[in-house]
Amino acid sequence: MTQFLKTTSGLLERDSAGLLVIGLAAIAVLHTACALGRTRQWYLLPVLFGLTALAGFLLNPLADSNTLMDLKARLTSYETLTFLCITQFLLVSISIWLGFRVDGRMHVERDVVWLGVVGAVPPPVLVIAMLLVEQVTLATSIDARPEAVGRGVGLSVAALLTTAAGIAMCLPARWLAAPHGLLSIAMILACMFVPFIQDPLPQSMTLVEWDSLKLLAWLAPILAIAVLVGWWPSVRIRRA
Repeated sequence: MTQFLKTTSGLLERDSAGLLVIGLAAIAVLHTACALGRTRQWYLLPVLFGLTALAGFLLNPLADSNTLMDLKARLTSYETLTFLCITQFLLVSISIWLGFRVDGRMHVERDVVWLGVVGAVPPPVLVIAMLLVEQVTLATSIDARPEAVGRGVGLSVAALLTTAAGIAMCLPARWLAAPHGLLSIAMILACMFVPFIQDPLPQSMTLVEWDSLKLLAWLAPILAIAVLVGWWPSVRIRRA
């Protein structure tokens, strides 16, 4: 755990992209904890621990065979980034939808179970954070072995995530409804904007795109005629 925290702090200091990933991963940990805390499904904690630890262990060949620059190039490509954001978006959307159903009066026990099942899936952003931490650990440690690093990072993150979920389960469920909704909205907004984070900023508003204004001058009369054609018969019908 000490090596994991040391590597994570080093990743935050050396790379702004790492800061973004670790920040989103922290939000994902809190979101998962709130989702599972609302379900009170204690038997899902071992499942969450096992899946997260397994994900960390399976990432070690990928972390060992790529440099940090290679991983950044792959993960920040538009296709990969869009796929990861869509996956995270779907998981969070299902989670918040089930959360609304759990709060409703007509919810059934199946909604609670499904909310726990979705919450037990390791968030993609957390998996990416584990991959980066493993790669930085392997790159900065001379005698580090990929299997040991993958096992250590996986167990450390799994323990952190499971502990947070266990603490949330000890709190009243009504306390977790609002944080779960706010964190879900934050994750959804992040998934919407992260794929475009590398796009260039828009031009200054002082520059006028005259070609667009010419196109607007051609389309405006056509739109006005279409509105009048649709509005005039409705006026005649109401007068009649």
